[in-house]
Amino acid sequence: MTPAKIAAFWSHVDVRTADGCWLWTGAINHNGYGIFAVDGKKVARAHRVAYTLEVGPIPEGLHLDHVEELGCTSRACVNPRHLEPVTQAENNRRAAQRRLRHISERFVVTSAAGEVVVRTDDAGEAEDCRKILRGEVFERAVAA
Repeated sequence: MTPAKIAAFWSHVDVRTADGCWLWTGAINHNGYGIFAVDGKKVARAHRVAYTLEVGPIPEGLHLDHVEELGCTSRACVNPRHLEPVTQAENNRRAAQRRLRHISERFVVTSAAGEVVVRTDDAGEAEDCRKILRGEVFERAVAA
C-alpha cells in the first residue's frame, strides 16, 4: 500500500476506547468486521490490514482471532495486540465457547422435564441456543 493509502486506513481507527480496542470507524460488513479497499478492487478485513501493517504478514494457514481475554469484545477492533494468529479449528472452538458464554449470560436457561428452555421470542435464536447448549455447534467447531 502507498503511504497515502496507509494514512487513509489509519484515519478510520479510533484508539481512544477504555477497553483498549481500536475501533474501525469505516465501512463494516454484515458480520460486524471492518472492511477497507486496499486497492481499486480488493477489499480486505480491516483487522487483517492493521495486523499486517503493525506486526507483519499473517502466518500461512492461520486466521486472526479477536482474543476476549485481552479485553477484545468487538469484531470492529483492529488493535493488533488484541489479535492472535490461530488455526481455523482453534478459531472455531473459541468462537463456540464465546457463543456458549454469551447465551448463558443473555438468556435465562433452565431445565424443565429434561428439556432446555431458552427464554427468547426469536424462534431462530432459540434454536441456535438449544444447539449450542446441546453441544452440536461446539462439536462441529472442534471437528473442523
